[in-house]
Amino acid sequence: MLVFGLLRAVEQVRLKLRKQASDSPNSLKKSDKEHLRYFQNSGSTFVLVAALSASLEEMLDDAIADKFAVVFGPLVSPKKAAEHWIPVVTAFLPLSKTLFHSFEPSFTRENLDKAISDFRAMVQILRENSVAALTTFAKRVKY
Repeated sequence: MLVFGLLRAVEQVRLKLRKQASDSPNSLKKSDKEHLRYFQNSGSTFVLVAALSASLEEMLDDAIADKFAVVFGPLVSPKKAAEHWIPVVTAFLPLSKTLFHSFEPSFTRENLDKAISDFRAMVQILRENSVAALTTFAKRVKY
């Protein structure tokens, strides 16, 4: 449910940006336009999910022995799991710019690994600025 919730959260954030762009294109900030440009890449949603998943230890500021055992608390619905992730996705969406490298010049595993490594490093740096969102998120995760 943890990663499924993350996927749904990323999709919801992407759809919200697209709706805002179609409803009121002049209200988009430059950063919103950059996020939309990122999401125009084929597979961008899954790359962002992979990058955020790979950064879980940095977000929680703790080692995770078994990544397959990481869950939200008991009886968390898919909707609730997505709600838990939305503040985290929103907080780290600006880092999607580091993921552009995974698509250039073409999508390769090497480019993806490098982009995710860069993303994780940025999450580590920015964790201090996102402590409130991550502290709340960390309380919901069991491992």
